[in-house]
Amino acid sequence: SPQNDANPSQPPIIGGTHATPASTEPTINRGLERPAINSPSGISISYSPTPSFTWSVVEEAVEYQIQITNTTSFLHDLVENTLVQDTTHISQALRDGVYLWRVRSLDANGDASLWSDIRMLTIDTTDLRASETPLRAQWSGTALGWRRSA
Repeated sequence: SPQNDANPSQPPIIGGTHATPASTEPTINRGLERPAINSPSGISISYSPTPSFTWSVVEEAVEYQIQITNTTSFLHDLVENTLVQDTTHISQALRDGVYLWRVRSLDANGDASLWSDIRMLTIDTTDLRASETPLRAQWSGTALGWRRSA
């Protein structure tokens, strides 16, 4: 992973395929509102490897920085550290596992808000709901079951 040359103590910078990678640590503007998480919220499960992340609009923001990690810290091993100009981000393909994510707003001066609350997301593409094979209900007279359709 490439290191942040401007500040070697910063985590590696990894961007998504449809957004600009974040490259430097901005100055914190405590007056700039931090975004509120819309979805996935709380402790969520996604059956898609490319979940959509959404948050509230911040009036003074010109872009947002989203970070996704599969560790307990946002200091190292970021899966994504991306700048986007909208309040929605579709991640790169994520492997099955547990991820933490957060977002912050950036103003026209490049100053950043504090980070949003951190949310947890589990990616589970092995669940039956993720299957492309349709399921058919089967009634045996005493029990209802499911089987894969041919």
